[in-house]
Amino acid sequence: MELTREDILALVEQTWQTLFGSPIELADPTHFEVDGVRATVAISGAWQGQVRLDLSASAAEEIACGLLEAKPGELESAAIFDAAGEMANILAGNLKSMLPQPSKLGLPVTFSGSALQESPDSWDANPRIVAFLWNSTPISVTILEDSRTRWS
Repeated sequence: MELTREDILALVEQTWQTLFGSPIELADPTHFEVDGVRATVAISGAWQGQVRLDLSASAAEEIACGLLEAKPGELESAAIFDAAGEMANILAGNLKSMLPQPSKLGLPVTFSGSALQESPDSWDANPRIVAFLWNSTPISVTILEDSRTRWS
């Protein structure tokens, strides 16, 4: 089984609809630049890789407000980072159910600033990226497979 861009899009659409009750709009990933928050969750086991969620600062706050039932401006940056990590964790958990077993999730890691440009050498040269707009805010979900293992 090959994990396709369509699989990722369906996973993201279903997750957003379930959590927020609102649709997403597909966007062009080549025009997406991260300027806010990145949350990652590693998956290890029969499949090795990472789910990466890239958010604009406004998208990160909007997700946090949705998950924590808060209004914009009410949350500290730590709560926004935690919510971004939780969102990546939810996406990774949903993806894990589609992957070869056994596999397990790592803990979410969330960061911003210069750390956004760092990437481990072992990640797949052909990442699966889905970029979309949610309430006009840019969001991207990337699935990176560890190049030392292959899903067959």
